[in-house]
Amino acid sequence: LESITIPESVTSIGESAFEGCASLSSITIPEGVTSIGDRAFACCRSLKSITIPESVTSIGESAFEGCTSLSSITIPESVTSIGDRAFAHCKNLSKELRDRIEAIAPHAFD
Repeated sequence: LESITIPESVTSIGESAFEGCASLSSITIPEGVTSIGDRAFACCRSLKSITIPESVTSIGESAFEGCTSLSSITIPESVTSIGDRAFAHCKNLSKELRDRIEAIAPHAFD
């Protein structure tokens, strides 16, 4: 699995939905998705960048943990919580955070 376009009818990405898809390099998350579950994209080592749509309000624990190629992520103002270890071990990550995030877990970007 190298790329994913999530259908517009999807409103949440569940726990471990794409965990371990090591060849996944491209994903399109549509407007309408409100949450990204725990470990949803963990260990997707080929994923390079992702844009989270304005409809997302929460990013779960370890959602992108171990995405070692992830270098760019845009987190919109709609996101109010980022779970523990959400971006842990994303050593190449350059992030854009917005002012309205109400809760960022202590180890979200370890």
